[in-house]
Order: sequence, then C-alpha cells, then structure tokens
Amino acid sequence: MRNLDPGETYRFFVRRGATETLVCEGEANRQGLFTCNAQQIELPGFVEAVVRDSAGMEDASGVFARRGNCRDPEQMGSLCKAPGQNK
Repeated sequence: MRNLDPGETYRFFVRRGATETLVCEGEANRQGLFTCNAQQIELPGFVEAVVRDSAGMEDASGVFARRGNCRDPEQMGSLCKAPGQNK
C-alpha cells in the first residue's frame, strides 16, 4: 500500500461478511509504503481486503474478484495439479 503516513502502524485484514481476519501488521516506511508478508496463516475465503491504521480507522479497502478454480494444492477441492497433494 502506498501514500501512507511514514512510521504509522497499519494492519491488513481480509473480510468475509462481518468478520475480519488479521493477516499482518507493520509500519509504513519513510516513503509511506506498507508491505507485509504473512506465512503460515490459513485464510478463510474472502472477498474484501481492508487496511486500518493504529487507531482502527479504515484507510483503504478493495474487493477481489476470484478467477478460476486453482487454489493452494493442499486445500480441499483444489483443481491444481500437484502430484500427491490433491485431496
């Protein structure tokens, strides 16, 4: 996310209905760029992503359009080809 307040803490959530799941949090750098990398987190299905500042105010949100049916090969119902991993 760009054009944020440098040094401010931000949290990245995904939203499904009224439920928000925290993915990660961190500080925007000196250029106002906030990035995060969440590993080892199992996300629920979601449609919208939200970025909130340290006060909990929503700074940005976006809607995702899912295309295709290929998910992580380890997830149930995935149609991705991964030998020995599809269930």
